[in-house]
Amino acid sequence: MCSQPQAAWHVLQGFLSGVDCLGAEIGKSKEFNLWTESYGGHYGPAFYNYFYEQNAAIQSGSIPGYPLKFNTLGVGNGIIDEVIQAEWYPEFAVNNTYGIRAYNDTVYNYARFANSMIGGCQDLIRQCRRAAAGIKGGVVDNGTTITGAASSNLAVATLCSEAADMCREYWVKRNVGVREG
Repeated sequence: MCSQPQAAWHVLQGFLSGVDCLGAEIGKSKEFNLWTESYGGHYGPAFYNYFYEQNAAIQSGSIPGYPLKFNTLGVGNGIIDEVIQAEWYPEFAVNNTYGIRAYNDTVYNYARFANSMIGGCQDLIRQCRRAAAGIKGGVVDNGTTITGAASSNLAVATLCSEAADMCREYWVKRNVGVREG
């Protein structure tokens, strides 16, 4: 299974190889712009990093392909740091400019509690970041950004996935009744 950056890379490689009028040549760089929104605050930089690594592999001759050079990476209203933003998810669900109250009081109160409880969102984020910091080159930006070096470690990836689930999904699925499948 591919990650989002890997999948996007392969789609763009296939697109460039299949559309002759774009004038793409193996080994010759193509510039492009990527603009993201919301969760793109996480995915945009991940795409940039993965594409940078693939471009370096093409330049070293270890893989064939079309180097894809980011001319611009833009993030509009992006989710950047879960530590800051997670506490506001339940607030927006009940106090928003649309006048929609997505949670009843019980779910709202639990969502607020789940952010700060032991084993909750903030606790799991701290565990994730500590684990990533234990990997050489595993965090940047004063410990707030986890690198590919750390996220490719199964233990770190598992902790960070649990944190993301708790912060974004778990309490919604369990308390609002959203079910996958």
